[in-house]
Amino acid sequence: MSKTMRMYRLIDSVMMYSKTEGNKDLPYETVKNAVIGYCDKHPKLSFKTHVGDDHAARQIASNLSGIKIW
Repeated sequence: MSKTMRMYRLIDSVMMYSKTEGNKDLPYETVKNAVIGYCDKHPKLSFKTHVGDDHAARQIASNLSGIKIW
């Protein structure tokens, strides 16, 4: 999976978790910037797999919505 595709999948997951579990509609640009920041902070992540993306998406959604999302 390419780096760009993985970022789009993370953005989609964060938007879904924040809307369904956090009950907040977050702006797309805010989520996009948070995901790009996450990927920049963790440059050694393998973009050939999506293992751990669900956990990362939940953490980002928790931070942006202010509600703990498990």
